[in-house]
Amino acid sequence: MAAINWTEDQRRAIETIDRSVLVSAAAGSGKTAVLAARCAYVISDAAPPARCDVDRLLVVTFTEAAAAEMKSRIRRALAERHAQRPDDHRLRIQLGLIDAAQISTLDAFCLWMLRRWFHRAGIDATAQVLDGEEAELLKTEVYDELFNELYERPDGLGPRFRTLVDAYGLGSDRMIAVFLRSLAEYAMSRPDADDWLAMCRDDSAARVEQIITATREWLRREMFRQTQHTAAVARLITARMPKFAFYAEKIAEYARRLQDWRAALGVGSPEAWDSVAADISEYELSSKGSPRLAKDCPDKDREDRDRARDLFDEVKARLLVGRLQKSVCRFTDGELRDGIGRTMPFAATLAELAEAFINKLDRTKRSLGVIDFADLERLAYRLLTETQEGESVSPIAAELRTRFHYVLVDEYQDINPMQAAILRLVSRDEQRGMPGNLFTVGDVKQSIYRFRLAEPSMFLERERALRANVGGCCIDLQKNFRSAPKIIEAVNAIFGRLMQSEAGGVAYDERAALKHPDPEAPSGPPVEIHVLERSVEREAEEEEKETPRFVDLADPTQWTAVEREAFFIGRRIQALMASGEMVPVGDTERPLRYRDVCVLLRSTKHSADRVARMLNRMGVPAWADSSGGLFDSLEVRDILSLLSVMDNRQQDIPLAAVLRAGILGEALTADELIEIKTVRRYIPFHEAVREYARRGAGQAFRKRLDKILRRLTHYREQARVRPLADVLWEIYRETGYLGYVGGLRGGDQRRANLLALHERARQFGNFRRQGLRRFLEFIEALQEQGEDLGSASPVGESEDVVRIISIHRAKGLEYPVVIAAEIGRQFNLGDTRGRMLFAREVGIGLKAVDRERLIEYPTA
Repeated sequence: MAAINWTEDQRRAIETIDRSVLVSAAAGSGKTAVLAARCAYVISDAAPPARCDVDRLLVVTFTEAAAAEMKSRIRRALAERHAQRPDDHRLRIQLGLIDAAQISTLDAFCLWMLRRWFHRAGIDATAQVLDGEEAELLKTEVYDELFNELYERPDGLGPRFRTLVDAYGLGSDRMIAVFLRSLAEYAMSRPDADDWLAMCRDDSAARVEQIITATREWLRREMFRQTQHTAAVARLITARMPKFAFYAEKIAEYARRLQDWRAALGVGSPEAWDSVAADISEYELSSKGSPRLAKDCPDKDREDRDRARDLFDEVKARLLVGRLQKSVCRFTDGELRDGIGRTMPFAATLAELAEAFINKLDRTKRSLGVIDFADLERLAYRLLTETQEGESVSPIAAELRTRFHYVLVDEYQDINPMQAAILRLVSRDEQRGMPGNLFTVGDVKQSIYRFRLAEPSMFLERERALRANVGGCCIDLQKNFRSAPKIIEAVNAIFGRLMQSEAGGVAYDERAALKHPDPEAPSGPPVEIHVLERSVEREAEEEEKETPRFVDLADPTQWTAVEREAFFIGRRIQALMASGEMVPVGDTERPLRYRDVCVLLRSTKHSADRVARMLNRMGVPAWADSSGGLFDSLEVRDILSLLSVMDNRQQDIPLAAVLRAGILGEALTADELIEIKTVRRYIPFHEAVREYARRGAGQAFRKRLDKILRRLTHYREQARVRPLADVLWEIYRETGYLGYVGGLRGGDQRRANLLALHERARQFGNFRRQGLRRFLEFIEALQEQGEDLGSASPVGESEDVVRIISIHRAKGLEYPVVIAAEIGRQFNLGDTRGRMLFAREVGIGLKAVDRERLIEYPTA
């Protein structure tokens, strides 16, 4: 294999081993190759004492697949060196040790620690690690048990919990449970969970003052941002449309007001706040008195007037003052403090509930002899921080710092506080008097796991420190080896304007911009940007609520915005296929195939299935990696109704659904259902069905019902003694329901959905605790949390099909043709709305609730 010609920056990243290093690696810059090469370098090429054995490395990746790939790369690099130096006995030993090396995910490393020091961790050495879904089901069960206990408890947390449900759940605890789940998961991801929850319970005057000060400083930052933006718009209008400087003057006057308010808030007194809030409440940005055009004015003047007015209207639509008039600036300083005071008892109750849940969950897991993935990090952190009297550092942490000569971490931008703390404890990153040995690589612009509690700000904080040469150094890898120059040019042009530190914490500056390694490389095809009208018939919010439906290609007026965009994508793919487009393969070329095309979505939950259905209807085979829709499909709902009746026969609606669907026999008509109920109209429907089967008027109908009930009893008994997946497959086979739905319109999709449900039941068979009731609770929990499964695709992923996947899933993959769809969709700001929120810096934030007047209002 030919030697790799490393760039100067790549070589620095590989060979800088006398200090801690952070590598800020742009997309396609070869960071994985650099990480593997660094490992091979310190094992075989570095001079003693920097050189180390492979089992003295700790290499942490984000996924098991990435860990396997990293181990393979290191083995290949060492094998190449051994082929060049066949007499090197030490290298041969290193190749033999590589399978025992700590090259794994952080979870796997934490599990290794817990297995080794199980007696110190307080767990069984053979404790089973629950998979994610079974752990979520256990959490749901613990929540239910905790809430039931609190409803019955006459003192302590019980009364405060019931008051919380009345005030913030409107009598239902579902919203409280959803919020508590997020709150507890976040707390458990922090190394200082107890301190953070204690902050949430704090109702002191100092705490109130902290919140007021944070609110004031946030407002001053927002005012500064909008001052800059509005001043820039005013300058643009003055320079490009000088005849209509009236609009620029109005905008500039607003910018000056923002500056005055910002200066006044800097005083920090209650009186200053009251004055600014009153001024903002009365302010209005008006275009009254705008210049009129003569009827015979030049077209250029009319165009300039319209453009200036559009810019003015855009500023007005995004007016910071407009938002403030509806929120904190409606209140005086005293009213803000009163609002915070109203919420603090409820915030304290929520923090106590989170603690109670965490403790109860821990006790439940100990009684079952299991742990979950969150426990791996929490218990490992405890092992690394528990010290005896007179010790400055945990003996286990000290041992691991000695054991691991180097600690290397991939995808560091997706780290959370607990993970970062563990890595610091097992490395010498903060050990005074010794060179750092923590090597981290990542790209904060590619952080995708905020929903998994990752905090990209930790990457930025470490980058700032190391750029200042505090304990190490920072190396930038900007050259993109993966993309054509045209793509790099387009990415830099777009993100150089969009990505700013004020908006997302990251500036797309010269240091962040991508560079192509070969200035003479072919530029490649151009990047196309197609702008489509989105809100023709439905708003995006309405589209998200839609259930899967049949797409009528003959009636475009009934299409949603997503379907119109999918139709355009389909036409573009058809044109590419018809044009004879060629794809390079090594030194040759071949015609473009459908599998060479990838459609990327920000989220596949609401749109992937719709895009796939449209493409398939157009004759473009497509495979959707979707994450929602399975439980919405009629055939799956029918089978879940059958399982519900098998679990509990006294359920009227599921029983009616089973009879109407015809799963266990000939489907009943609406008239027949009515006939059943008229036998004895004042008894529940399930009793009426059994009554009719015994002594109904119609003999033939009575026999049909009796046969259905006997089949139901048979499957009910089977579910008690056999695995659920086996019983479900028996239902499919004996009733012919699988073949029946396959004959309906969209039959391939329907059949695939039922097979996906069976696969889910088969996976459930691996759970520690079984039972039909528990499976149904698991499905209900997924639905309540909005974690629906994707409706299955009738087309296999390995076939010649267009892939429709999320940008997250596409990370690291390459396709000859990539279509980024729905990039006009609004950001998901769901976690910034609602009665209850929480944040790292300020804890729990609630709306104030006045139960006597039945109102709620925003607080600082």
